[in-house]
Amino acid sequence: MKVFEDELLIRAKDCDLNGTWRLSAVLEAMQEAAGDHSTLLGCGRETIVRTGIVWVLVRSEVRMDRYPAIGEKVRVKTFPMPVRHRFFPRYYIFTDEQGKRIGMASTLWVLMDINTRQMAAETALKTPLPDNSDLEAPMGFPAQIEKLAAWETESRYRAQYTDLDINQHVNNTRYADWFCNALGTETLRKHEIASVILDYNAEIRPDQEVRLSLKQDGMKCQLAGFCDQKKSFEIGAVLRER
Repeated sequence: MKVFEDELLIRAKDCDLNGTWRLSAVLEAMQEAAGDHSTLLGCGRETIVRTGIVWVLVRSEVRMDRYPAIGEKVRVKTFPMPVRHRFFPRYYIFTDEQGKRIGMASTLWVLMDINTRQMAAETALKTPLPDNSDLEAPMGFPAQIEKLAAWETESRYRAQYTDLDINQHVNNTRYADWFCNALGTETLRKHEIASVILDYNAEIRPDQEVRLSLKQDGMKCQLAGFCDQKKSFEIGAVLRER
């Protein structure tokens, strides 16, 4: 129970126009693996929501050496590490059918009070997580996003039905789709995302209008989203040629 593993078949629904694993599908696989592991540990959403709390992702960093193509199988391995000042770290390792690592990820989660919509204390979780202090994390905590001094391109978007999840806010995976859409089809025909950091600063609720600000400097790019002048999220990525 210290570590959870799952095997995925990359299907058409998981791929982008290049026929490889879409970034938001990578995040979806991470979300589902974390949820399944939490359920096995007795602290899944269905259990802790009865005490008025839910898990919320606040930061992710994903590094992909290679994106598997449609028809390939991927093994997802995940495990939590000791809590740090209300932040619950969780790590991921992705391997191909030959057992070779093709990517890894680091995430930070918190507990949110569903009534106040504020962060809850770590003691709100009544079920202890396994002591994984003997395990080695594949990478550090999610890094800070580097600030780019580049020209901004702005657009507007309103959070819609398909963006929302069971917690009544925009799901973390949808921000990756917003980012890819902002980069554009032609950019992502020729490039793929080598590494990406996603900061979730404040939840975006149904029908909220978001001001999107895109910056690009060579292979580095950023997308920030603002609601009522307050930064709700920020994404920073490094691209590479396909």
